[in-house]
Order: sequence, then C-alpha cells, then structure tokens
Amino acid sequence: MSKFFPAKYLSILFLALIYTSTLSVWSTPSTIEILELKTSIGTIQGGVFLQRQNRTFYPGEEISVKITLKAKTPSQTNNVITLRVYLVNPLGIVIFDDSKNITLTQTGIVEAFEAIFTYSLPETALRGYYKVYVQASAAGTSRKTQDSFFYNGYVDRENIFELNWTVTLTGQGEVKELKIALPWILDLKQPVGPIISPKPSKIEVDPYGNRYAVYLNIKVTNTPFTLKFMLVALQEIKIINESIPLSALKSLPDEVKPFLKPSPYIESDSPEIAAIASSMLQGATTINQLLAKIADYVSREIKYNAELGSITDTWQLGALWALHSKQGTCLQFARLYVAIARAAGLPARVVSAFDLKPPGGESNYLHAYAELYVPRVGWIPIEPQFPGRFIGTNPPVPGYLPIVKGLGEGKGSNLTGVITFVYAGAVNAELAYAYKIYPSTAIREKVSLKITHPRHLFFNDTLTFQISTSPPDAKTTVTITAPNGTSQIYNLAGTQKISLVLDDTGNWTIEALATREGYFPTYYSGNITVLPRPLKVEITPSGSEYLLKPVFIIKTTPKVPNATLHLTLTSLLQNEYTVLHTNETGIATYEPLIILGPTTIKATVQAKGYETSQYQLSYDNTNIVTLYASIALGLIILTVILKHGKEKD
Repeated sequence: MSKFFPAKYLSILFLALIYTSTLSVWSTPSTIEILELKTSIGTIQGGVFLQRQNRTFYPGEEISVKITLKAKTPSQTNNVITLRVYLVNPLGIVIFDDSKNITLTQTGIVEAFEAIFTYSLPETALRGYYKVYVQASAAGTSRKTQDSFFYNGYVDRENIFELNWTVTLTGQGEVKELKIALPWILDLKQPVGPIISPKPSKIEVDPYGNRYAVYLNIKVTNTPFTLKFMLVALQEIKIINESIPLSALKSLPDEVKPFLKPSPYIESDSPEIAAIASSMLQGATTINQLLAKIADYVSREIKYNAELGSITDTWQLGALWALHSKQGTCLQFARLYVAIARAAGLPARVVSAFDLKPPGGESNYLHAYAELYVPRVGWIPIEPQFPGRFIGTNPPVPGYLPIVKGLGEGKGSNLTGVITFVYAGAVNAELAYAYKIYPSTAIREKVSLKITHPRHLFFNDTLTFQISTSPPDAKTTVTITAPNGTSQIYNLAGTQKISLVLDDTGNWTIEALATREGYFPTYYSGNITVLPRPLKVEITPSGSEYLLKPVFIIKTTPKVPNATLHLTLTSLLQNEYTVLHTNETGIATYEPLIILGPTTIKATVQAKGYETSQYQLSYDNTNIVTLYASIALGLIILTVILKHGKEKD
C-alpha cells in the first residue's frame, strides 16, 4: 500500500477527510419537521372561533378556516413555515388564495401554532360544496391537508330569473324612431318572452346579431310614455377550459375580424397599448394563458371608482384614459381589456348587460364586461375586474344577462347602444328593471295554468274568460294586446276572471305568465280574431219632391253613430260627390240642389268595427219634370195666343 500512498500523502488525505467531514456537518441545512397540520371550519363570534359541526353556511355569514400546526426546527435559521390556503368553488375555480408566514423561535422543541383565515362569499357565490386546501411549506419539507364546507347560497349552476324592465319617455316632443335592445335569449335555456307591451312596429337585427324592438312616431307629452318588457328563463353556468394554441389566431373567420380594429374609445392602435399587448404575448403559448395574463394586468392596474358613474361624460372615458388614470368603472375596465386583446391579435368586444344580483331587487344601472373570440370555441365572456384564474366561467357571474354585444361599435353616429332614438323636441329615455333570481334545483314542477277563451268574437263583444293556477297562490301576469299594439296588463293571483270589451277588429293576443317560487314558470299565448259586425244602409227619399228638391234619408242598421257615408249622385245633367256622417241614431240626410230626371244615388258606409256596406237608389222624377214642362209649355202657348189677340185688336 505504501508503494502507492506514501506516508506524507496519507497524512494529507486524513486531514482532508477531517476538513471535508467538518464542512459537511456545518453546511447541512436545517430541516423543519411539520408534525401536525389540521383544519377546522367555523365562524368567529366575539373574537372566539366556534367550530361549525355541520359545516353549512348561509349568505351573509363569514366563514373561518382555523389551521392548527405543530412543528420543530433544529436551528435558528431557515425556520419559517409558509401556510397557504386555497378556497375552491363548486366549479373547481380558486376564488381565494391566501398565505401567512409562521416563524419557529425555539430549536429542537415542538411548537404549536394557530392561524385563522376568514372569508366573506359574495352574494353571487354558487351553492354547493367548497373545498379548502391547506399547504404548509418550509425548507426541505411540505405537508398538505384539505377540508370542505357547504354553502347554501342564493344561486346554483342553473338558475331561474324573472325580469321586468321598462323604458319611460318623458318631456315634450316626437320620437321618430326608438330602438330598444333585447336580451340575448340564445344564451339562455327555456326562455319565456320577452313579452313586450305595447308591441313594437318591428323587430330588427343589426350586423352583430343584436335584436331591437323598434317603435315609430311616438308623441311624448306631459304624461310619461312607458314601454314594458318581461322575460323569464333558465341560465346555466358553464366552464370553458379548452387549451387552444396561439397559432389558431392566424386563421379567423371574416365575421370576427372587425373586432380586431380600433374603434371609438378602444384605442388598440395606441403604441402604449401595443407595448402592453406585446409583453402579454411573451411566454404565452395558448389563448387561455394570454386571456388570463391580460385579466391579471387589468384587474391589478385599474382601481374601480364608483363616483365616475355619476358624471355626465363617463361614456367618453376610453381605454387610454383608464390606462393613464389607473381607474374606471366597469365600462373602462372592459374597454381597456378589449383594447389590449385586439392589439394582441384577439377579436374582442364590449358587452352591455343586466346585472341581476341574487336574490333579487331593482336597479337602473347596466353592467359592462368583455367578450373574446376563441377559435374552435366561439365567443367567451370575461370579467376584466377579476384575476385570470376566473377565465372560462360563462357567464362570469350568475345573473349577467347580455343585451348588446359590441357596445359602441359602428360608424359615425350609428353606434350600437341599448337605447337609441331619433326625436324632435326635448325627450328623455330612462331604463329601470326589477328581478328575482333563484336556483332551478329548488324547482319541483311547472305551474299549472288553465285558460279557456273563444277563438272568434265580433266587434264590441265583451271577452270574459277565467284563469286558474295550481298551486292556487301562483301569480299570473296577463297581457292582452289589441291589433293596434296597445295593451292591457292584469296582475292576478290564483283563480280570477277577466272581462274586456274588444273595441278593435283583427287579431288580439293573450299572453299569460304564471310564476311561483319553487316552480318553473308557465307561459301561454293565444289569439282571438275579432270580426267586423254586419252593417246595412238604406236610402229613402223624402221632402219636397214636387219642388224638385227631395231630401234623402240615409239610415244604418244597426244604428251606428258617426259612420262615414260616401255619396255619389249621377244623372244626365249632373254629377255630385259628398261625404256625410251619421248622427247618434245612425241617420244622415242628403239634400242635393236640384234633381232633374233619372238619377242614381250610391251610398258607401264605413264605420270602425263594421263591414263596409253599399246601397244604390234609382230615383226618377221624370213625371214631375214632364208635368212642370207641360204646364210651362201651356203657359207659353197661352201667352202667345193672348199676345196675338191683342195685336189683331
């Protein structure tokens, strides 16, 4: 052995081994031992944590997660444990992500710690089981545990909403054209409605797929003019979580390409916004990653300022303004998100929507969020006020009901909006809505609704029919719309009768919506054809026929007041046309200047709710004219004879 390792080398090797072993002892990092990690679910009352055995919570209650930790450390360095808590909703989305550091102060001794995380779930939080994931991490070690609780909230994965909204015109003037956007019912299940009163002149669809009720020539006076809308539907909460590569954006359908361009208040061609979009693209390989990064940026950089909603020029505050001022309302959040997305090559648009906060209420505010086009998936909604981990929930919040998609898009003054109108004078339009929203899982069955009514009636008949429901305490809204578009609305409960005089001819529409909490609503629509009544007219000569000035009596059967009579008198010597109206007894009189010889008088009678009727009278006073002519001729002859006799004398 000495042949290969002389003694001096053995000494050096020995010293090196000692030195190395010494370094290894002092350089070995301390390892924290996590001996116990437990969770408890409960509430804080009077500063004291109370465990809730059934782990069931209700809206308005705070939920506290108590974490009990036991650990020890062999040294005073690397002695920090990080507790991280993830709260995951029934859809699998992390809605809270919190952490807290715990420092161990004694070496080699087991220490016990308690940490409490408290959460307030929003009113829109889904009903169901929530999972609590807890992870304790330290240098060289980690330990995990989980727990759960049930939240009996206002909404679930499928929810029923009942929505009533109005648009009221006030002031003085004339609205030549009024367009009111209607909700996107294609995003809903089993929609009932919208039921509109009065009925619009037409329904119009714009190039973006938005539907509008269009009204023409509305006179606005001191009395407010109100249009009423009603809609009941089921809304399903879905998760869209497909991983689509960014390369798919290279091939987009033509119809979405307009949403890549800058538009009013969406300055996607700004160098500042382009720079942000470029930074978002770095490191992103899928569209979902890009969407999440933009959401993280906007929700982090922009602060919500509710006071901006009360100023008159909020509409003129665009994406660049929000970027520079670091604040905005929902509209500015949406515009900034859309601008960045377009600059990154993502088709995007702003959506205006009803915000139906459960369990119900009244409001006159609309919400705005963003919508992005993803190849092979379609348009998906995004709430820019939420971090990126919420991407993929459709709708982003239960109760978001889109009205206009592509808000503010268009050219010149022809921009998309919820309410647009062309008017003369001073006219204002105000929107307000009331609603209820509740889980469809509470639904037992449909409301039973029975309506029996005739299919045909005559003008001015009284329509009487009965409405009954089961359960009997269900509420029924009945809208009866006349052919001219005017409506009568009845709000009923249980079994009741309706009586109404049908004072117009044509198709009358009966719409009924029966609702009761715990039951799915039932909708009924039926028609009644109101026929015109038969009407007869006759002409009777009277008066001074021997003075060649007869009077003609025109009478209607039945006696119809204010009926319009079109009279035509035709003879060899004259043609005469006149218009008369019947009096309260259905009679009118006609006195021509003079009638000589055979004459035809034709009468056409028209009256609201009655059939048009005609009557023709042949009147001949030739014998009287001949008599007068004979007398005149005799007088002439007599005069001539007398004159001739005088001349002889």
